[in-house]
Amino acid sequence: MASILSAFAMVFLAEMGDKTQLFLIGLSTKYKLRSIILGVVAAVAVLNGAAVALGFLVGSKIDPTIIKIVAGVAFLGFAYTSLLPKKDEEEDVKGGRGAFFAVFFSFLLAELGDKTQLMTLTLAAESSAEGGGIVKALGLFAACSLGLLAADALGIIVGHVLAKKLPERALGWISFAIFTFFGIFTVYEAVNALSNGSVFVIVITVVSLTLAFAALCGITLALLEKKKRREAEKEAPDEKG
Repeated sequence: MASILSAFAMVFLAEMGDKTQLFLIGLSTKYKLRSIILGVVAAVAVLNGAAVALGFLVGSKIDPTIIKIVAGVAFLGFAYTSLLPKKDEEEDVKGGRGAFFAVFFSFLLAELGDKTQLMTLTLAAESSAEGGGIVKALGLFAACSLGLLAADALGIIVGHVLAKKLPERALGWISFAIFTFFGIFTVYEAVNALSNGSVFVIVITVVSLTLAFAALCGITLALLEKKKRREAEKEAPDEKG
């Protein structure tokens, strides 16, 4: 029992102040609370289930480099869509099946190979080496999952409060800032691992990616503003008439 409580505390403390809490604030400004909770719970179950299973079976670690690259690109995609104006029919998407899968996969990518999952895997491997059985594995899974959810609940609550208090456009910019940070930082982590810490490779890659993404966003905003002015000019004669 003591080891189970220890696992809960270790994962909870490791997750506190982690980037995933900030990431969840961004998700919570885009989707409804129900979709966020269901998506995160499902993702945590898959992540910790895989970590405990691997820890008990082989105790090996998975290289997250390739996954981090995919995750970084996905997060930048989230950031880009935050700039786009929302259509009326998107309200259903915010709380429907699409929202659940968007939250599930994005959280899965954000946490896959993160320190809390590796900690869960390590704890499971240690328990296996000490002769732990299926009951110990299930207890460890529950403790680590609850610890992760308890810490990440703070990010969900903050995001939900912001979504209630701030105007939609402000929420869009908050989402854009958070997902852009995560996208670039995740790619940085992957490049750092692939290049063995080469400063030159890291700087060239990260700066190039940042400038290219900034240019894409700048062009998109300019086109949206131009479209908005055209629509306003078309409506002006109708209002006079």
